[in-house]
Amino acid sequence: MENKASIRVRLLDHQMSDDLLKETVYRLVAGGATEIVVLPTQIARVKYLLADSAIQIGSVIDFPLGASTVEKKVFEAAHAYQAGAGFLEVCVNLADIFEHPVRVKELRESLFSLALSNGKLSFYLDTRQVKELTLVKFERAMKPLGWTRLSLGEDLPYREALRLAEIFKSDTATKLALTINVHQITSQEKQKLVANGLTRIAISHLNFS
Repeated sequence: MENKASIRVRLLDHQMSDDLLKETVYRLVAGGATEIVVLPTQIARVKYLLADSAIQIGSVIDFPLGASTVEKKVFEAAHAYQAGAGFLEVCVNLADIFEHPVRVKELRESLFSLALSNGKLSFYLDTRQVKELTLVKFERAMKPLGWTRLSLGEDLPYREALRLAEIFKSDTATKLALTINVHQITSQEKQKLVANGLTRIAISHLNFS
């Protein structure tokens, strides 16, 4: 179950200047954020900015397409952990899931041993251009792969997040920790998503007003 006091915010803008990054991070601290997800190139900088904070830093690997080789993903994940990331989302693509399941299992096994000594690990899929039937097929195909954490979408509206929650709502046997990444959300909308099986909700816009 999600910690209801937890606020995970995603800052994944390749064009964000250092000044804007610094300002945004400090505003997130003041706004009550408990976790911040940044690009791999920003981990060390954000870790420095958060030196006196308990906020957890996460990052994304091979974002957003997930088309790199297993070796490249493992290398980038190891580097991100060394830079200070406490949790990672490793991007995957549907072609590998449907056509190369052995490769996906190899990726999971390689990353699992790495994560055991470094931090939490999730797999990530950008769902914004994926049709519902394909998502249903993906949900079925991923079950034999042994995934326990999954992150979906990016900057999504609430209705799309709810649709994903309904598709990926897991039974008690799978114990899937599911994160859906939305643009912004109200307390009432969050409650409904959690009721539909979400473990965590991440936002890309924290209202500072």
